[in-house]
Amino acid sequence: MEELGKALGIDLACNWQSIGSALLEFRADQWVACNAGAVAWPSLACTPEAVAAAIDAFAIEHGVGAVSLDGPQGWRDPASPSGFVGRQCERATRTPGKTGTYGVTLPRTWLRWVRFSIEVFEHLLQQGNATLANNPEDLRLRAPVVGKYHLLECFPTSTWRCSELSPLRGHYISPAEVDAYADALRVRYALPQCSVAGHHDNLQGVVAALPAVGLLGGPCVPIPKGDVARTLRASSNTPSHRAEGLIWDAQPRLSTSRSPTPQCEGRSTPPARSSGDEDVTDNPIVPDPRDPNTDDVIRRGVDLFTRLVDEANKGNPVGVGYGCFVKLVFGVSTFADVAGRNYAQADTSHVLQLARIITEAAGGRKRVTNGQVSIQAAMDTFVWPVAPGHKRPARAHEPGPYQTPYTREHWLALFPDGRRHLISECD
Repeated sequence: MEELGKALGIDLACNWQSIGSALLEFRADQWVACNAGAVAWPSLACTPEAVAAAIDAFAIEHGVGAVSLDGPQGWRDPASPSGFVGRQCERATRTPGKTGTYGVTLPRTWLRWVRFSIEVFEHLLQQGNATLANNPEDLRLRAPVVGKYHLLECFPTSTWRCSELSPLRGHYISPAEVDAYADALRVRYALPQCSVAGHHDNLQGVVAALPAVGLLGGPCVPIPKGDVARTLRASSNTPSHRAEGLIWDAQPRLSTSRSPTPQCEGRSTPPARSSGDEDVTDNPIVPDPRDPNTDDVIRRGVDLFTRLVDEANKGNPVGVGYGCFVKLVFGVSTFADVAGRNYAQADTSHVLQLARIITEAAGGRKRVTNGQVSIQAAMDTFVWPVAPGHKRPARAHEPGPYQTPYTREHWLALFPDGRRHLISECD
């Protein structure tokens, strides 16, 4: 019988509770098993060394042929073509955040997570059991000898698109929604039964494993994106470090007539745009999705949104100022505590992007009603200028990717001129 292949997918994070994992077992044209949440993480401090050691130990013990990690393996090469702030693989896969040159991330709030991920890759490679999948021409890796495995970088959101599926939305969707995404993935790839039990990160672990399956000759197709990794020499400003690197995608092996280099643009008729699809490169106030402190940021934002909806439904037209919204969500005293500088006019779009993240985390828009008028309100419905009158810009109701599903007249009926005011924390 044909040899059994095993691929381990890891959805990396800075704390054990948020690291997803999945072990996929297969033969060339047949799935054998899918085990979501396969890795039992240790009761240790969550450091890059500890994460790498746990992954390495699991891979060796279970005879894994390839490990695929969702997270950057290196920094941007300063010699890469200009005009893009991140790595070439990030450009090709449309990652929201970008890994810049050594020590730089955009947004800068993601620096801790990027350093963490790069160090996990370094520790895995330094242990000597892993070999980096670094050749875009090699789409079929040899099965490694016992005790060895291939290591690669992936980006599950891009793999969802390559699979012609809607990308999994943010962490704050319900377990039932996660299971619905899992069902769609299972049908698309003809996967065996694989219960993720509503666990967002373990489902991403399943998706992360797919490129590794493809590289090992399993029932899906691997797709390389970006430029090969290389080691840059130390300079007066930076130590020796890895730069660039491939991100591996995957798609189902359904037809030999399919293009060998698909563009992976996703569905032909994409769903409503999600905050998770936005480019957050220039936004200095977007919380790091892999940092455990982000849970508190999101919770405060959702609580504020819920509070403002409740007040509006009581007939109290109250909102929150742009800068005050950021302060309350992050639990800080000033806007500069988050952005590193005072509020600027350009930050209005940054605040609205943060508001969309909060809306999605709260489960979407909420109904606000006053008399005969009802609207589906988002967090941005309540974020207003601090100038007297708190007049919402007319462009908030103009056509665009985030156009409000209500008119300016309906908004004014609920938040009338002369009655709008800001919550007391903004005074």
